[in-house]
Amino acid sequence: MAQACWHFTKEEFRRIDAFASQYSYETMTNLPSDLSDTEKLSLNRAWTNARMDEGYTIVDLGPSPSYRYYPYITSPYYAMEQVEIAARNYAKWLPIWGVFD
Repeated sequence: MAQACWHFTKEEFRRIDAFASQYSYETMTNLPSDLSDTEKLSLNRAWTNARMDEGYTIVDLGPSPSYRYYPYITSPYYAMEQVEIAARNYAKWLPIWGVFD
């Protein structure tokens, strides 16, 4: 069964990669730093939609409890992912906020 997780900040790399490697889940690779935020957002949107097109279960660990405004979404990338998932009413979205923190 295909599973996917993703991250964008260095903090999220440690947190989500540890989870993903434990369960052999796929994660989005780190995007080159020379890309604009708009380009990164576009690639993230394409990757998220491609995983849904392929029938992946999207494992959503939620925002990190160490974020200043936790539990609110503070990343434009994560906000976009939530919009894309909701817009498609994606049935294979598995939100497990706080379970592994």
